[in-house]
Amino acid sequence: MNENERNESKEYFSRKTNIEDITMCVDGTHIKIKKPLHRPLLYLNRKHCYSLNVMLVCDHKYRIRAINARFPGSNHDAHVWKVKLFVTGDAGYPSEPWLIRPHRNPGRGSEEASFNTLLSSGRIIVEMTIAILKSRFRCLNGGDGCLNYTPKKCAAIINVCRALHNVCIEHNIEGQQVFDDIMLSAQAT
Repeated sequence: MNENERNESKEYFSRKTNIEDITMCVDGTHIKIKKPLHRPLLYLNRKHCYSLNVMLVCDHKYRIRAINARFPGSNHDAHVWKVKLFVTGDAGYPSEPWLIRPHRNPGRGSEEASFNTLLSSGRIIVEMTIAILKSRFRCLNGGDGCLNYTPKKCAAIINVCRALHNVCIEHNIEGQQVFDDIMLSAQAT
C-alpha cells in the first residue's frame, strides 16, 4: 500500500467510522478442506468441520492486502494474528496498539456502544470482501463440499484465489453482479 492509497483508505474509514487512522480491516474465515491424513484433529474447527483458519486484511476497495492461509481450523483468530499493522478487527482479536476493536458488553446507549456501532460500519468492508472472494471462487465457499487437497496445497489455492481476486478488483473484471448482490444484502441488514 503506497502513501496515496493509505491516505485514501484513512479518509474512507474516517468518513465511515469517525475514527482516525484506520487503514485496513482484518477478519478470519474458515475454508473447508478434506480430512487431512496427518494430525487431522488440528484441522477440526468449532463447527466440527475440517478447515483452514484464513486471516485476511483488506482495504476500503475490497483488495486483500495480506492473507495467511497456513493455520489449521482449530486455531482461534487471536492465535493466527501475526500482523503488525494499524487495522480494525472484531472482538476475537487481542487488544494491540495497532488494532482497534469493539468494546465487550457495552452498556446500552453508552459511548462504548456508539463507538462499536461506528467501528462496525467500517468493519463491514472485510466481511463483504470475504463474501465477494467466496462468491467469486466457489471452491472456497464450502457449501456441501470442500477443497480436496492437502492443507499445504489448499493454502496455495487460497493464495492464488486472493491474487486473482485482486486482479479482478483492479480491472473491474467479472463479479460486478456478485458485488452488487452482496451490497444489497448488506444494506438490508
